[in-house]
Amino acid sequence: MISKSKVQQIALWVMAADFPLLYLGAVTFDNLAVTIIALIIMAAAAVAAGIAF
Repeated sequence: MISKSKVQQIALWVMAADFPLLYLGAVTFDNLAVTIIALIIMAAAAVAAGIAF
C-alpha cells in the first residue's frame, strides 16, 4: 500500500508536470484534444490530492 505522504508527493508532482501540458494545449497549440487530456490528468491528480490531504 502506498503511504499518504507518497500520494501527496505524487499528486503534487503530477500537477506541476501537467501545467506546461495544459498551457501548450490551451495557448500554444490551441488544440482541444490536448487541453482535455491535460484537464483529465489534472482532475485525477486533484482527486488524489483531495483524498490524501
